[in-house]
Amino acid sequence: MEISIQTLAVCVRAVDAKARELQEQIAASDDPELSYLEEELLSYSKAESELERLYIEAQKTARNFPPYDELL
Repeated sequence: MEISIQTLAVCVRAVDAKARELQEQIAASDDPELSYLEEELLSYSKAESELERLYIEAQKTARNFPPYDELL
């Protein structure tokens, strides 16, 4: 299965936005039971790492796309 670099770029931005949202929710929460949010954040962090690796690999052959660090 192959995913286009366009799709990877969209996914990178979407996952990053959701991870930031979760970090803000955790920081602002008064709930002592944050484990559900922390678990979700961990899942998004793992997805970010995998997407970063895939994007960097795809970007090597797609010259019209910015480096990973410039996506965010």
